[in-house]
Amino acid sequence: MMGDLPLAIVGDQKWLWVDAETGAVLRTEWRYIDATGQSHLDWQEEITLLEFVEELPPDVAALLERGMGE
Repeated sequence: MMGDLPLAIVGDQKWLWVDAETGAVLRTEWRYIDATGQSHLDWQEEITLLEFVEELPPDVAALLERGMGE
């Protein structure tokens, strides 16, 4: 039994969402299955991918300059 779940847990599942081009994991979910076969979300995690650039794109630089001038 887990928490206040009235039914026994009979299994679990791990779900992954993967970027098709890079193979990077974008999201993970862990679910448990109760005796009726229903799936319950236990936890999830999303990953944000960053790209580092040498220079800011012009539109971003303009917004930053405008914000700094205020």
